[in-house]
Amino acid sequence: MDESAGEWCTYEQAGERLRVSPAAVRARALRGGWRRMGGNDGKARVLLTQDVVRAAAEQPREQPRKAPIAELAGALRAHVETLKGDVARLEGELTHAQANADRATAELKTDIERLTAELAGERTTRQAELAGERAARQADQEQHQEQLAAERTARQTDQEHAAARQADQEQQIAAARAAADRGTAELVELARRLAAIAETQTSAEPAEAEPEPPRRSKLGRAWGWFLRN
Repeated sequence: MDESAGEWCTYEQAGERLRVSPAAVRARALRGGWRRMGGNDGKARVLLTQDVVRAAAEQPREQPRKAPIAELAGALRAHVETLKGDVARLEGELTHAQANADRATAELKTDIERLTAELAGERTTRQAELAGERAARQADQEQHQEQLAAERTARQTDQEHAAARQADQEQQIAAARAAADRGTAELVELARRLAAIAETQTSAEPAEAEPEPPRRSKLGRAWGWFLRN
């Protein structure tokens, strides 16, 4: 029968609805095979259908009487069996729930370990990449500094060589000027002497004699070479 056609009640509640004692409700439930279940509060409940309620309302109110001991014992045994079934069912549900919880915990632990390993691997890889990038930048900076130092050294060397060449040229020019000054002075002195000699020879010879061409000395020949070159 559909549960919507009845109501789940404790034996006390069913006794109030049917106007009988709880023991009588328990006996009727056993005889009629009413559906029973255990409640969360530990009390057994039966499904009290509308037909049972209607039939009880049509019957005259019975005077309360004491249920036989055997009937009460049977009802208690049935209740105990019901409770045992409820306990077994709850234990099965608890075992199933515990197994699900253990499985979920194991899966969660596996996922945590996997994610931790992946995170550690990514961290290690990233640290290695950063270290490589820093090393590459440092190597580039050192190479650039070495190139700058080499260029500065080369420029300094070129400047020193140019200064040395300039000083050498200046010394050569100074030496050439000094040599030219000395040569000029010597030539001037030589020319003066030659002029004096020529004048002396001209005044000593007689007027009627034909002048004899002067012989060229070594100084004269040197003076001629200097004039030609």
